Amino acid sequence: MTARKLGLVAIAASLLTAMPVSAFVLSEDEIEDTGTEAGVIVRNFDFVLGGKTLEPPRNTEDASPAASSVLDLRTYLSYRSSHLRLVWHQSTTSTVRSHSSLGLLDLGRSTLPPRWLPLRAEDKNGSTLQLGTETDWAYLALVVGRTTVTLGRQPVTLGRGRLFHPSDLVSQFSLTEVDTEYKPGVDGARVDFSPDSSTTLTAVAAGGERERDHDLGMDRKGSSAVLQAKRGWDHGEFSALGAWVRNDLVLGYGALFDLGALDLYGELTVTWLGSRSLSAPAVRGRHAPVLRALSGMNLHPVEHLTVIPEVYYDGFGAQRAADYLDVATSERVAVGEQVTFGRLYTGAVADWEADPTVHVTLLGLSNVLDPSGLLSASVSYDAAANTRLVLGGYLPLGSLPQAGPVPQPRSEYGSYPWFGYAELRVVL
Repeated sequence: MTARKLGLVAIAASLLTAMPVSAFVLSEDEIEDTGTEAGVIVRNFDFVLGGKTLEPPRNTEDASPAASSVLDLRTYLSYRSSHLRLVWHQSTTSTVRSHSSLGLLDLGRSTLPPRWLPLRAEDKNGSTLQLGTETDWAYLALVVGRTTVTLGRQPVTLGRGRLFHPSDLVSQFSLTEVDTEYKPGVDGARVDFSPDSSTTLTAVAAGGERERDHDLGMDRKGSSAVLQAKRGWDHGEFSALGAWVRNDLVLGYGALFDLGALDLYGELTVTWLGSRSLSAPAVRGRHAPVLRALSGMNLHPVEHLTVIPEVYYDGFGAQRAADYLDVATSERVAVGEQVTFGRLYTGAVADWEADPTVHVTLLGLSNVLDPSGLLSASVSYDAAANTRLVLGGYLPLGSLPQAGPVPQPRSEYGSYPWFGYAELRVVL
């Protein structure tokens, strides 16, 4: 069977399962705030890519247009009470690609964070077909007074950036991730302590292995520890963090100011590299601190419309396009910590609730020093309480890579192909 036919079979299978049924609630007691829920979430992601970057001589074969399809069956079980929460999510996926080279692009999908628990099985025997199953979330949360202890594979988010995430170093989404509903979990422990209603102390320890061979191994290049403190007041919030992230020492702070008509926020991290840190090819002098900084705001110009502009500086990024390839093949990109290749960016996202069932999202990114850009638009439609359809696409702007045995980028986003995607989500 050809790759094209396999893709059609995967799409057809996902459409046949899109039957309007609701999640299965085993039991629930709203007064006692307890409940048990189980079900299956069927999601299908279809991608179409094209453009001159996929054509010879910039590619070894003509892969324009190209297509891939990801069918994800997420089985979940959750139990909650006033002092206990148990969550388990098992994700089983099949990925079909029309060209084997698409696996190197991986647009629209985030890189999994380093993990150490062997909770994944996969078959990569075929160059265009991949099957896998993995426990994505599996954690137990205990609440004792003002303290919550969470153990197991769990999602961790630090900071509040919408497009860029200088503080979210343990695990973060890629800039082109189309599935932001479930953040991949990391293996570790988390403690949240709230001495009063406006103060929170958070400690996170996440273990992982750089090699990702799922053999219960754990190394320093895949592990992190973070301590964060937040203090809120009537019109904002301050936060400070200290972290040891994959052999880096990181200090940072964040601030939010509620000005009524808009919210201003910012994040700053300073990283000191060690002799065993992950590779950082764009950093000149490993003993100098490396700065990441973000500034943004939340605007509500009219009802049902939110606009979020951001400016981002990344000291790990390259100042010249000639150095992008070194950054792209570095260890920080491989573990998902580095999702941009340049030094200075601007971006904005606008979300409009056109109807209670329809959301329109527009996004624009710019690498200021290239210059190059990436434009995106998507529409989501809630066809029923348990069914959602999303259509979207990305359009790159910028100079194309220079042709050769190894194409050399002349701009960051000009090196991207254009791509469109469709998502169908059904809760069974």
